[in-house]
Amino acid sequence: MDAPIIDLGKFPATLKRPRAIVGYSIANHPAIQRLMVVMTEHKPDEDAPEEPEEEQEMPPDVLEAMTDPAVLTVRCAALAACWPPDLTWPGVKRPGPWKMRQPLEEYGADIYDDLIEAGLQPRPIMAAGWATLWWVMDCLPKSAEVKAARDFSEAPSGE
Repeated sequence: MDAPIIDLGKFPATLKRPRAIVGYSIANHPAIQRLMVVMTEHKPDEDAPEEPEEEQEMPPDVLEAMTDPAVLTVRCAALAACWPPDLTWPGVKRPGPWKMRQPLEEYGADIYDDLIEAGLQPRPIMAAGWATLWWVMDCLPKSAEVKAARDFSEAPSGE
């Protein structure tokens, strides 16, 4: 997957890969884990006929997980973590890097408030957050990549 281009503020931005620890912290956040579980439980049947998107009914537990405020704030944290350092931040003040001991929800809530204070509407912030969350998840190493790295060994040097 190519890095998404986020149109938030004055200039579009191609997201950068997050630091590994930030990516894992976002992916392993309890609200994101719950979201992934309920989305997996309601994965559409691949053999079922395709329904138009507007006619598909969203299961209540998926809707509840998607609208969890913690999911919104973690998506905002992901947006800040993936924002290119060489582009102007669309908020009032560019956020500092996330610190390990800082709760992701608190960090993300500050970012959301900053973007709102800058005059952005909630809908584009939420849309950018979804694209960023999927980008973060896609940036995490896949099991095949981890296995390949474990199986790799250099030839003995003979020394």
